[in-house]
Amino acid sequence: MKAIKTVAIMLALIGVSSATIRADILVRQSANGFGYGTTNWTAMTSILDASSGNTMGVVSDFSNTAQIMGADALWVDIGGQTAVLNSDEVLNIQNFAATGKRIVLLGENWLWGDWNNQITGLFGGSYGNNDFDGGTHPAVIHELTSGITAIDVPTGGDPLGGTPLFIQGYAALYGSSENALVLLDVNTFSDGYIGSLDNMVFAQNVADWIAVPEPGSIGLLGLGSGILLFTRRHRRKRLLQRPIKNKYCNCDVFDSPALKEAAAPQYGLVDLLNSCDHVMGRTKQKSLACFDAFLALIMK
Repeated sequence: MKAIKTVAIMLALIGVSSATIRADILVRQSANGFGYGTTNWTAMTSILDASSGNTMGVVSDFSNTAQIMGADALWVDIGGQTAVLNSDEVLNIQNFAATGKRIVLLGENWLWGDWNNQITGLFGGSYGNNDFDGGTHPAVIHELTSGITAIDVPTGGDPLGGTPLFIQGYAALYGSSENALVLLDVNTFSDGYIGSLDNMVFAQNVADWIAVPEPGSIGLLGLGSGILLFTRRHRRKRLLQRPIKNKYCNCDVFDSPALKEAAAPQYGLVDLLNSCDHVMGRTKQKSLACFDAFLALIMK
């Protein structure tokens, strides 16, 4: 009976976890050489491919409603100085954002004023026409600013009406779920600047942020993890005293109050994973490795 229960739990977890580890990210690609898959963004392209598990798909525009709504996340590279999104794209992006799924949209300085106003206006924001050039520090504590002291922004724009991530503008979150990230500079992640200050750290944070599961998939994982956690309540004390170790995670991941709280029966495994990211400062790859080790312990 115990073996049957274990197999059932494993099948439930496998059925949901494989769909949530990586996201299918649809890219509206830039034609000006700065953006995903372009010659000036080779490092950032590699980071995005690694974080997403090579699930980045490129299209010329976002007019296909079924295609857009079927994606897990959207990435909108910078348009031309006078190029704007068409009416179908505007509606598709807004409807997609309403689902809570994540979007990254890139703009630039004052030369892209029309474009900047349109991508911020999708979420009730605007372009401040107050460009900035130089180093800037985080304005909030957030997963996107984790590990950052300062980044180098070469002449970035100022997005208004959202939650700014840095003191000097450039990056802001929009939407009721803050699931739309607007970045008004493409050079920050270019090969010429990604090595400046903590630009590489921010690039990795953005890649990890856009590659998280969609809300519906997280819910499924929570359901499967709830079944699993129900079976382990009587073993919780023993588990909290055991280190979780593998090639990425050579430590006791429960060695903090926050992680012990996340391991309580009323919390799901997604909470544990998120806490591991926040408290231990892990990359997504390392946290998932700890997560896998945790599952292996539970199944013993």
